[in-house]
Amino acid sequence: MPHAETHAVILPHAVAYNAFYTKEAIARVAKAMGVEIESVARELFDLAKESGAPVRLLLSLAPAWADCVSG
Repeated sequence: MPHAETHAVILPHAVAYNAFYTKEAIARVAKAMGVEIESVARELFDLAKESGAPVRLLLSLAPAWADCVSG
């Protein structure tokens, strides 16, 4: 997958995962986006989806990832 699409797909998940440790950065993103801090990850996901990013890609990778980490 191309570089930009990879970031568009991964960013919302990375933001949600790291939210506890990156509160100040997420607050700045929330302010720039005009949304509540708690909704930044969801808003980024929605933006990626609306922009045509292949957001379902992670679902297609899930079985392969499960094989890697369980084996």
